[in-house]
Amino acid sequence: MITIKEELSKKTLVLIVVIIALIMILFSSFSSKCDQRILLGYNPQKADELYRHGMYKEEVEKDLFNAIEIYRKIVNEYPLDIWIAVKAQVHILLCYLKLSEQMQPRWQAAEVSFLRIKKALENRTSFLIEMASINFHNRDVI
Repeated sequence: MITIKEELSKKTLVLIVVIIALIMILFSSFSSKCDQRILLGYNPQKADELYRHGMYKEEVEKDLFNAIEIYRKIVNEYPLDIWIAVKAQVHILLCYLKLSEQMQPRWQAAEVSFLRIKKALENRTSFLIEMASINFHNRDVI
């Protein structure tokens, strides 16, 4: 059985790997998007407004799915503001971690239900096998 400490260390490792990968992706696509954004009229205030809106959705309203969508919009539409884009990526990951934590009690309850059903089915299977053998023996007698 995996302990909480091992699970947290795995989550931390995944978080670090994902952040590094995202930073590398942002830097690799930065130069091509820079030219496009300059031509289209880049507005750094809009990225900041979206970031604050995403934070509000995440922290106040606890609407993690919409917060993730807002953060994704920041990453896709405002790569010139690299620090906000990186912070948005981190918050995407944090939202997913919060969602997994919210689902943990449900997973545990489902696991308990599954184990109960499995035990009942095992008992029923052994009961049915026993009944079948009794019926088989009764046929021999008749």
